[in-house]
Amino acid sequence: MSLSVVGIVGAGFMGSGIAESSAVAGKHVLVYEPEEAPLERSRGQVATSLQRAVSRGKLTDDDASAAIDRIVYTTRFDDLGGADAVVEAVSEDSRVKAKVVALMDEEFPEAQFLASNTSSIPIAER
Repeated sequence: MSLSVVGIVGAGFMGSGIAESSAVAGKHVLVYEPEEAPLERSRGQVATSLQRAVSRGKLTDDDASAAIDRIVYTTRFDDLGGADAVVEAVSEDSRVKAKVVALMDEEFPEAQFLASNTSSIPIAER
């Protein structure tokens, strides 16, 4: 399986971290939020985190710049349609997550895989 484009639904702390990790790994990343403000916060969080990595010697300036360039932010859900994988990273509410994953399943049948991210919901809950 070859992944070149990762879509992320949710630009909060977790979604931003997944976007950063994916971009540092060389993947092109599409980050979706319906409003522009969370996307702006995510841009800032990712840039700050990457700059910390540079200052600690974990990345070069060029690597950080390239990672930033690989991330595209969008308010259009259908922009994720070309992603090889789509990761849900919305708020920690199992009902919201279930709705988002169902929508992803419906809208992105060509994705190689769909994933859900959680930091506090037990996997056995659903």
